[in-house]
Amino acid sequence: MTFWGNRLKLSRIYLIRKSLRMFLLTWITIALLIAESIQESAEEPYTLYEIYVLETPPKRHPKGDPEISNKEVNECFKEYRDAVDKRYQLERKLADEGKTIKPSDGKTDLNLIRNTRRDPSTHVRESKQLPFSMTTDTLVERHGLSQRDVSEKLPEQPLVGSYCTEAVDNCTETQFTGRCNANSRYRTSDGTCNNLQNPTWGSAGVCFRRLLNPNYIGNSGFRQSVLGGPLPRPRDLSLNIHNNLNRPTNYVNHMYMFFGQLLDHDLTQAPISITVDNEAIECCPPSENSHPQCAPIIIRQNDPFYSQFGTTCMNFVRSAVCPTCRLGPRQQMNQITAFIDASFVYGNSLNETNNLRAFDGSGRLRVQQIKTQNKHPSLTSLHTLFLREHNRLANGLRRVNPSWNDERIFQEARKIVGALMQVITYKEYLPITLGPERMTFFKLWLSDWDYTKYNSNTDPTLYNEFSGATFRFGHSLINGIIAQSPLNGTNQQRFLRDSFFQPFELYTGLLDPLMNGVTRSASQWFDRHVVPDVTNYLYRVRGDPSGLDLASINIQRGRDHGLPTYTQMVNFCSDNVYNIRQFRDLVDKNIMPYKNVQLLQNNYRSVNDIDLWTGILSETPNENAVIGPTALVCWIAIQQA
Repeated sequence: MTFWGNRLKLSRIYLIRKSLRMFLLTWITIALLIAESIQESAEEPYTLYEIYVLETPPKRHPKGDPEISNKEVNECFKEYRDAVDKRYQLERKLADEGKTIKPSDGKTDLNLIRNTRRDPSTHVRESKQLPFSMTTDTLVERHGLSQRDVSEKLPEQPLVGSYCTEAVDNCTETQFTGRCNANSRYRTSDGTCNNLQNPTWGSAGVCFRRLLNPNYIGNSGFRQSVLGGPLPRPRDLSLNIHNNLNRPTNYVNHMYMFFGQLLDHDLTQAPISITVDNEAIECCPPSENSHPQCAPIIIRQNDPFYSQFGTTCMNFVRSAVCPTCRLGPRQQMNQITAFIDASFVYGNSLNETNNLRAFDGSGRLRVQQIKTQNKHPSLTSLHTLFLREHNRLANGLRRVNPSWNDERIFQEARKIVGALMQVITYKEYLPITLGPERMTFFKLWLSDWDYTKYNSNTDPTLYNEFSGATFRFGHSLINGIIAQSPLNGTNQQRFLRDSFFQPFELYTGLLDPLMNGVTRSASQWFDRHVVPDVTNYLYRVRGDPSGLDLASINIQRGRDHGLPTYTQMVNFCSDNVYNIRQFRDLVDKNIMPYKNVQLLQNNYRSVNDIDLWTGILSETPNENAVIGPTALVCWIAIQQA
């Protein structure tokens, strides 16, 4: 039970049978609650938006859990036949009211959106799931379904009846229906048909998988504290736990961090929702009339950084909903391929690939992608190196195989570049990240004299937990200083905060000094700390005094995706050997240092509330590895195995 976010002191209530004494005790308890509320009112209270929009649990059905009839489900789909049209009308109304962000606006928020592809097909595919989501919400409300019911029972609910069938047929229109060419020598751009028995596994646009049930309230509501009431605000956690500490490593260079970011761009990208007109959604200031996909990050008025600019709200739009075409909890989609295939060079659809090619008989690329690689010059440089490598290989292949046509040269060069990316990942990046012990345990070592046997039963589709939290461990390694080391000249440094979406200096020959600089300079230590260049200045527009907060965004994104809590992850990965029940267990089992556990206890009301990303950054790194002993090693190894 909650009273404006304050926990009821149930220990003060005793079972008293006499009605008079019960009456008196009830009023005494209420008085104590009021006193507690007044005492804690010095803290800035949660906004009504946070309490009633983000954190409102579904009502429980008074009669238990009656069976859900096919007729009832069909009637729900009938009621929501026009849900998509109503959503379109709302979005156009919001655009008229100035609650969308246009490319010409030049806002920092837009740079966050540029970080993901604004593909119009995303909105179309997301809208197909809308009747299923609304029906799920209705059934949860009517029947008081538990989280487990929503995850396990509703997806098995038969969808029969004319309105159900209509919705299913409309939804499945967006799914892959083509035929695979079993004789093709090369992988497709979108990852389909890599597996002839399961042609969509790992392809662009499919839903993420989950190892644990989603942690939502109902269909998609943000989880609450296990003790009731809202969780800590993401910005508060960013300030209190992920504060800055300049601590360069002595074991990995800054190139290690940048390669991890490049690998991330090759594997995962969950698009955020956009409007029917392909415009970004504005969620600040929060309002009951905001877009349904809004979940803005609230900033306290006395924030030590943002208060000087009067900023009390950070724009946050939820990830687009993946069309599962069935009832059940919200799921997100990966709009790029899950394969290590250098898709950051070649794109994730045939149209994208063709737009990048020269088609002049050389098999070369004429331009690189412009979706995400322009975040900062160092990342742009890595993208450029791989593009140059493709063209270098194409030139060599053409020279030794003069009879090959443009397509053959291009595809063979593409195949080699993809193989290079795989070898670097498994032979250099993962051993440093996981450590030799876990590489051996999960059989991830590359063999110098053998090859990996193909297994058609292996599903490469990414896990939501991997994309939404665990592979974001590299944000702790970011250094706020970007080193530039010319081969003949004076070493220079530049703040990362001044480099976002500023790739133009590469035209002046900056690529070599940047690559030399990040190779010779250190990453930050893997720990709970994150540099202010990404917690106060992320994607800052040139001329603006502030940017976004990556730590807050990561925490909010984990809640948006319904990721399991940190303790759920630890218990799963250890097969409940650790069995974390209280904060002290994290110290006793050598998972975290005492200081980190103390900070977590000061910010979370229960150990079972800890956000996954915050928890994994608080772990003590494994011996001979970059990352921690449980959740990170477990999830990254499972995903890459």
